[in-house]
Amino acid sequence: SPPISTRDGNIQGKRLVDEADFKGDAFLGIPYAQPPIGDLRFTKPVAPSKWTETRQCFEHANKCIQVPFPLLDQLDKGLPASEDCLFLNVFCSGDYTQGGYTTMTFLFLATENCFFITYSEKKRPVMVFIHGGGFACGSSKTYGDVNICDGLVRHGVIVVTIQYRLGLLGFFSTGDEVCPGNFGLWDQLEALKWVQDNIHNFGGDKVRIYSCLT
Repeated sequence: SPPISTRDGNIQGKRLVDEADFKGDAFLGIPYAQPPIGDLRFTKPVAPSKWTETRQCFEHANKCIQVPFPLLDQLDKGLPASEDCLFLNVFCSGDYTQGGYTTMTFLFLATENCFFITYSEKKRPVMVFIHGGGFACGSSKTYGDVNICDGLVRHGVIVVTIQYRLGLLGFFSTGDEVCPGNFGLWDQLEALKWVQDNIHNFGGDKVRIYSCLT
């Protein structure tokens, strides 16, 4: 897929084609925060450092450290777990150009004849999917890339899937300012800020962003 500009640098995704020849672009493993390790462990997320070379976003990044769950492990296909896991994925249609999305439709007249019109939709609605798992397990890879493109992107929706810290690393708290907790929720907020700042570059409408939680 063509490179996309973001606030942190250029990225390039991969093109997915389903059995009906629908083309969707997947940008996988985009960092929305610095790795929450070392001095950044048990703190609110910090925006990532910028990069100069085009970042290849072809594969899912590590899932967050979590309790073992055999079924999810099968769905994740052995995705490795790491504290460095604050990444998101963007799925959009492959027909986006600088002028917007081009869609072909037709109108029926009173006779058997019909004519076609081509129109440009500047921006498309965005669904941000926040995986479930009781704040203890799960990842952004669970539901599959092609399934997302086939079920949502082909119908005019841009989809963003995110990851956030889980378990003790995401929700441990001492009950005071030393470690106030809920860092996993702060991760979700930081990911939503990234979407707000960047989704227009993927053809998304930043005033039509909807969250979906399981």
